[in-house]
Amino acid sequence: MIEVELVEAPNATIFMVVILCSRFMLTRIKVEQFRYNHKNFMERFEFFEVVNDLD
Repeated sequence: MIEVELVEAPNATIFMVVILCSRFMLTRIKVEQFRYNHKNFMERFEFFEVVNDLD
């Protein structure tokens, strides 16, 4: 039992670290996508303002 626990403990720790890292990376990717979409939206909004000024 003791040997099995010693083998399982590092694996569980690595598994937890991998899950935390992957979740952190997914969160960062979502934030980057949101910023990119927001930037595009603002650029389009400015473009519409320019079009309205031409009228």
